[in-house]
Amino acid sequence: QLKRDTGFDVNVISGLEEARLISLAALSGRAADEENAIIDIGGGSTEVIVAAGNVPRHVVSMGLGALRLYEHFERAEKMKSRELTLMRAYVDRAIRTDLGEPPPETEAKTVLGTSGSIRALVRWAGENNRADRAAVRSAIAKLARMSLSERKKHFSERRAEVIVGAAVIL
Repeated sequence: QLKRDTGFDVNVISGLEEARLISLAALSGRAADEENAIIDIGGGSTEVIVAAGNVPRHVVSMGLGALRLYEHFERAEKMKSRELTLMRAYVDRAIRTDLGEPPPETEAKTVLGTSGSIRALVRWAGENNRADRAAVRSAIAKLARMSLSERKKHFSERRAEVIVGAAVIL
């Protein structure tokens, strides 16, 4: 239908190809001897890349996205603590299944986030476009206690719906 409506040919790429392209963009100009980790949280999938310099050495595309979590866990105006506990367990299990247990070893000291949800979360929870693990954990608790209408005061309407799930994935 897109071809018919726009005249453009569309090629659907795999999650692994998406992760490779994300890594090329995010790692451009990084030091060759630096270990990097990249995460991109989308609506339906999350890509995780570990790279040496700008060369990906471990690439995973998980069928775990912020919109999927919203659809499964956050239909009520406010999230109950039990729902947050179930969401965390679900995400933890999905990550361990897709990344392996334990996840691959990495020397990366920084995780580069490339998605709109990560940028929005870090702007809200962190300082100077950076957020450490403690800031993200604190943000999860605060966001989960907020109603959807309260989250909309800080994020766009669509982002407010999925930001708790994105934070839990991160």
